[in-house]
Amino acid sequence: LSSVMLVPLVGRRGVIGVVTLIYAESGRHYAHADVAFVEDVARRAALALETADRFREQSGRLAEVTRVADAAQRAILAPPPSRMRSLRLAARYVSAAAEARVGGDLYEVVERPDAVRLLIGDVRGKGLAAVRTATIVLGEFRAAAADLGDIGEVAEHIDRRIRHHLGEEDFVTALIAEIDDDGRYSIVCCGHPPALIVTEGRVAELELDHALPLGLGTTPTVSEGKLSPGDRILLYTDGVIESRHPDGRFIDLMHVTESMARGDLNPGLDAVLAALRREIGSEPADDIALLAAEYRPKSGGR
Repeated sequence: LSSVMLVPLVGRRGVIGVVTLIYAESGRHYAHADVAFVEDVARRAALALETADRFREQSGRLAEVTRVADAAQRAILAPPPSRMRSLRLAARYVSAAAEARVGGDLYEVVERPDAVRLLIGDVRGKGLAAVRTATIVLGEFRAAAADLGDIGEVAEHIDRRIRHHLGEEDFVTALIAEIDDDGRYSIVCCGHPPALIVTEGRVAELELDHALPLGLGTTPTVSEGKLSPGDRILLYTDGVIESRHPDGRFIDLMHVTESMARGDLNPGLDAVLAALRREIGSEPADDIALLAAEYRPKSGGR
């Protein structure tokens, strides 16, 4: 050995390592000017190492919180039965891409003596707080949908009950539908994307009156119509319509959902998600919930 330099890696929390430089066979020697240069490099390296370590630690914590939120969300979104009264039902829930945080997408189905009531909604915000709000909305819907006679009253009841659970800027978009055994339906839309109707092999957007989201004092207007055997209604959250092509263009909702006009209900929903992934070229950047109902009275054949 002809010359050796040992310089500590000094970070915010003290010495975390040592930089060792050695001259040997060359016979060269380090000068005093080299010490200042290496000390500066070592200081920068120490800060970079500490930053990387903190980032890795925080990323692990965030990933754990996201996994817990995702598991909690899946636990509260039980798949609906395949058939309830005059309806065939199917639902899908897709978690956001790994870099996005879990949101508060929700859906539920409640049976009544002569009808079925459906809910789909989206809590503003992300993480466990959004999942907690979603559980409250679901609980209030189950109770109100079973007891109250009008779905407008159901929406107003949920609106009142959840207000004290929300922050100043929080709200819940929702769409509530009721489908009777004879095919008549009624829908209220509280700041949520409108439902799609599939009839005679075509997918179309239902014309609905839009009211304020839940939690903001909503007073929705009920829209009504009638389904024929085989007609379908598709409820979805905004993760679908806010998805974009790689070049930034929004996806074409009707193109993505055209599979709902043919085939069975469950494969149709899978095809919707597959088409969405093809359009955006990746996994969705936001959570997505889909809830589909096909009017199939027992006297109607299949």
